[in-house]
Amino acid sequence: MTLLSIDPQMNAKDAPMNTMNVLVLDDSEVDRQALMRLCDKVGLNCTFNEASSLNEFSQTLDTKSFDLVFIDYFL
Repeated sequence: MTLLSIDPQMNAKDAPMNTMNVLVLDDSEVDRQALMRLCDKVGLNCTFNEASSLNEFSQTLDTKSFDLVFIDYFL
């Protein structure tokens, strides 16, 4: 496994252009959208998939692989 270290002083335009496949599990659409906006704001190059329930989350994991998964702590 290779870890990517990014200098905090680096601009988003200088960061590597690899796209991360991300899954966001949260029952609140507002919270899912806020998290995706935050990732865009900090310059993460992501393709987002959303799940609003554990059942939808499970079905999505069965069909795709992800580089990063955000899970609502209180779900």
